[in-house]
Amino acid sequence: MLTGAMSTSGATPQQGAMYGGGQSPMSSEFSGDGVFEPEFELTPLIKEELRSTIRNRRINSGKSDDLSYDDGPKPQYKLTAEEEHKRELRRDRNRVAAAKCRIKRKNEVCGLTMESERLQLTNERLREEIQKLKDEKRVILELINSHRPSCIVPPINVPDVQTAQAPSSSYNSVR
Repeated sequence: MLTGAMSTSGATPQQGAMYGGGQSPMSSEFSGDGVFEPEFELTPLIKEELRSTIRNRRINSGKSDDLSYDDGPKPQYKLTAEEEHKRELRRDRNRVAAAKCRIKRKNEVCGLTMESERLQLTNERLREEIQKLKDEKRVILELINSHRPSCIVPPINVPDVQTAQAPSSSYNSVR
């Protein structure tokens, strides 16, 4: 397996030419957390070559050819009676808390459902009221329009400038 930084000396001349003058596919380093970070983009062909090389090395060393990360079996620890008791108490508290959470969520959903139904009924009632008012408006406008030709309304006199300035004099003159 690859460990540490690899130098360009391990690259063949074809690889050096292929990666731009001495830059080999193995010239990148591993980061501090053990992840290989190449300085260039790996093409699918290069990735497949690397997979094949790693698979062959794993098979030759007697390991499985599976490339998935294998941390090995986890060690089983025997808990003391006190630790087991604490674990059971913690699990019981968690079980009770989960049941409370489920009940609370169920109640919230039920409340929201009821609120939604109430709002839908209110909305429907308001829509019916709007339609009723629109119909009433239409009927009133039809009545007004049908009455208009038969109605004789005297023209409204617009007051001229002199009467508007002295309303009291005209009032006195009418008396």
